[in-house]
Amino acid sequence: MSSPLHAAQFAGKRSRRSHESTPPILASAAAALVVVLAAPAPAGADESPYCRKVRARAASEITLLRAPSVQVQGIKFPASGIIDVGATGDGFQLRAGLTLSAVDVYKSFQVVRAAEADCRQHEALEEAQLVLLGSDDAGKLPALRRQAEHLDAQRPTWQKIGADADERVARHITPLLDAHEIHGRLAVLERKRVAVATDIERLESRGDPAPSRPAAELAAAAEQSAMRYERVESHLRTVDAWNVTVTGGVIPFAGILDYYGILQLSFNLGGTVRYSRERRYLDERQRELRTARYEVADQARRFQDHLTRAAALARRDLAIVEEQLVSLGRTRAALESADARNAPHALALVSLDALALEADRVYLAALLDQLVALSGAPLPPVTPPSASQGARATGLATWASTP
Repeated sequence: MSSPLHAAQFAGKRSRRSHESTPPILASAAAALVVVLAAPAPAGADESPYCRKVRARAASEITLLRAPSVQVQGIKFPASGIIDVGATGDGFQLRAGLTLSAVDVYKSFQVVRAAEADCRQHEALEEAQLVLLGSDDAGKLPALRRQAEHLDAQRPTWQKIGADADERVARHITPLLDAHEIHGRLAVLERKRVAVATDIERLESRGDPAPSRPAAELAAAAEQSAMRYERVESHLRTVDAWNVTVTGGVIPFAGILDYYGILQLSFNLGGTVRYSRERRYLDERQRELRTARYEVADQARRFQDHLTRAAALARRDLAIVEEQLVSLGRTRAALESADARNAPHALALVSLDALALEADRVYLAALLDQLVALSGAPLPPVTPPSASQGARATGLATWASTP
């Protein structure tokens, strides 16, 4: 700080008091010291490592910003005893006092705001990035869980079909090769069940949290949080141009205690230019957040394109599976009324194929629901399956109805 004899300073009127009287300005400064140092460190409900770090850093910074500084001054007065603030004594004078900056106290509260904004922007960015980084497996875990539940529920059904086939072989109704074919279908269902459980375990081991809202909303929230933090930091930088300090102290004399007070206001003229440049910085930062490839907004756009393609593929696959299930339903109805000798065996095969297809249908339907929820936007209409795909779905019906 500059000398209290600076031309921009205002010197308070001195008054002589006895040792029994406490100088009011010094008492006020001491009270302010107790208040600012006793202020609690910034805290929040969130206890993430990053938030604990930025709050601890803010608590460290505000310690100096809110506390007054101690000054000891030695002054040599002019021989005339006259200076710009009035008459003084002559010779040397020793002064001791405290200086508190009102601007620094104000900045300390802004530092706390900046720490909270930094914490919030990190949380929003982390949530968005966790969703975007898992784009290849987006929506799969809930869909796989739904498929696993379905397979577990249907397992007794296909086990009974296998037991019935073994009984027909034992009664010499069907040949052993027919039972072997049925057990091959059963093995496919069991392997599907194990594969689904393995995929679930793999995805759960990654520990990715379930998205709370669509990716576009997460990206928008991350951008808003980042800009909120940038505005607080920008405001802190513009405050640097101002300085308001209050100084109070004592002047010891032989048998008499004298005190003084100084109020100082200053402004750096460069602050008039800095305001406009800070506004430009905020505009450029927002443009960066919205257009730069490494920022979340651009990643969210690419993620949205991926979701659209994945959902369209899931809808096409689901349409094919549903068409195959309709075809198998017609085949099953024909076999149930058929008198052919191999009808029970063909009916068992159709039932097992229907169980496998139904498990795929459950998975694709759940996956499509998850992709639509993550996208948060309508999806383009699905392309109907081609005639060749429909022919493949009805091929089993023609074979199974053969006597």
